[in-house]
Amino acid sequence: INAEYGGIQAMDSEDRSTQTINGLNCPVLSVTVYNDRAEVTRDVQTFLPAGITEISITDFSSRLDEQSVRVSGGIGNATVLEVSYHKKFRTAEEERISKPQKQKLKELDEVIVNKQEEASRYQKELSWLASLSKSLASPTESKSEKSSTYLATMEPD
Repeated sequence: INAEYGGIQAMDSEDRSTQTINGLNCPVLSVTVYNDRAEVTRDVQTFLPAGITEISITDFSSRLDEQSVRVSGGIGNATVLEVSYHKKFRTAEEERISKPQKQKLKELDEVIVNKQEEASRYQKELSWLASLSKSLASPTESKSEKSSTYLATMEPD
């Protein structure tokens, strides 16, 4: 991310600074699970000195969709000049993840699985409600039979 702060874009290399932020240390604000992906929103905070600052945010998932990276500004007079994504291939030594990071990944994987199961339940309920609305138009079975059918479909697998 290249950002300009202070309203004047500095072209002197002396006015340029760089910052590296570990993405795993940035708190997760929200997680939205879809059928084919998950959207994770993180809060990245930093101080920008006057001039141009290049910010590198590291340690995101290797499965990150490079077209999905979005940046929004916070407070102040900062302007985002460019957002780019570069995949860095790690060495075997860099692949070693600390125990707290592994635990955090495991917890997030569990959240994703739980949300996918919840989405599946909602999809079943939506499907049943659609079929119920059609069947209400044709009174071939009683309302209590329809309710029994609904309850049977909502039992955990």
